[in-house]
Amino acid sequence: EGQWRCRPATEPRAICWDNFVQCVPPYTRMVRKITIAAVVGIITIFFAIPVAFTQSLANLEDLANKLQLTFILDYQDTALLGIIQGLLPTLAVAALNALVLPVFTLLAQFSGEEYVMHVQRSVM
Repeated sequence: EGQWRCRPATEPRAICWDNFVQCVPPYTRMVRKITIAAVVGIITIFFAIPVAFTQSLANLEDLANKLQLTFILDYQDTALLGIIQGLLPTLAVAALNALVLPVFTLLAQFSGEEYVMHVQRSVM
């Protein structure tokens, strides 16, 4: 009784000031988190489409045979076909994977997390 409880102050760089200053009501924060969870689920499901497309580039010869695209088979011996089948799918998937972390970080910040540590945890 009559005693003060003290704890160390939070590092100023560890606070998402835009979310901290807004004073978002708990109901709005809950709606944001549910919306973000739905968006993350949709992104996860539709992420399979570009990955499947890049996989089809890796199997371009089989795809050309099934779709009867003979002009692709004419370039079968060139280095261009080797680059398209070998390098392009790898670069495309790497570029898609490089976009995952920034997009999910923005979504976590939009959900109203007040501390940078909470944003990083929610992205993991």
